[in-house]
Formats: sequence, C-alpha cells, structure tokens
Amino acid sequence: MQRRTALRSTLAAVTATALTAASAASAVTASVAFADETWCDTDPVQLVITSGGNLVPIFVTNGAHSPLYIPQLLLARITHTVKSVENGRASMVTVSVTVPNALLGRTFATRSIVSSGPLGLLKVYATTTGTSGTPMTMQFKLDVA
Repeated sequence: MQRRTALRSTLAAVTATALTAASAASAVTASVAFADETWCDTDPVQLVITSGGNLVPIFVTNGAHSPLYIPQLLLARITHTVKSVENGRASMVTVSVTVPNALLGRTFATRSIVSSGPLGLLKVYATTTGTSGTPMTMQFKLDVA
C-alpha cells in the first residue's frame, strides 16, 4: 500500500513538472514568434467639451509590442486641451499621452491612436508613435456643431 502511494505521488510530481515545462515552453515560443507583429492595446475614453459646449467622446488607444507593458499602458498619463479656431466654428484638440517606462527605467516603443470609436475604429483623428517616458502629442480639429 505504501509503495502504491509513493508511486502515485512520484507520477503526479513528474506529470505536474512536465505540464509546467510544456506550458512554459509554449508561452516562450509564442511571445518570441509574434513579438514584432502584434501590439497590446488599452483604450480609455476621454470626454472633450468643444468650444461650442458639445460633449465629444474620443478613444485614446495606446499600445506596446508586449503584454509585459500592459501595466505601464494602464498607467499612461493622458491629457487634452481644447482651443477655439476658425472664428468659433471649430475646436483644435491637443492630446498628450505619456506611457511610463518599464521597471528599472527601461524604455520601449509605444503608439497612440485617437479615434471616435474603440480600438482605433470609426473615424481616426490622429496617430503617432514614440517611446515610453516621452510625451506623444497629437492635434486634430473637431467641428463645433
């Protein structure tokens, strides 16, 4: 009876170790294979009040090449300013996004898209690329009406 229990414990430990190694190997393979091809994005909404007093939602999609930078993307500092232009018929919106650096101050490539829909869908107002720790600034015009 003790031999069966010991054998079961050994088999369970070997199986758990093999499963852990297999999942770790597949995770490493996936991230290496697709690191340059995919972006991980966050997409907070901002409410812009035009110079005419209208509320316009804009989506600021921020991205990085690795899911390891999602915490920094979620902590991005997003600000916007609105200025009346064209004799009050339009509003010039300036959006600034600063994605913080990774641990130990490591920088990484970033991108930002301002659009009227989530994930850069519908009308795209502005796009830019940059580096973490450095502000990315975009400017676009909105009709007041």
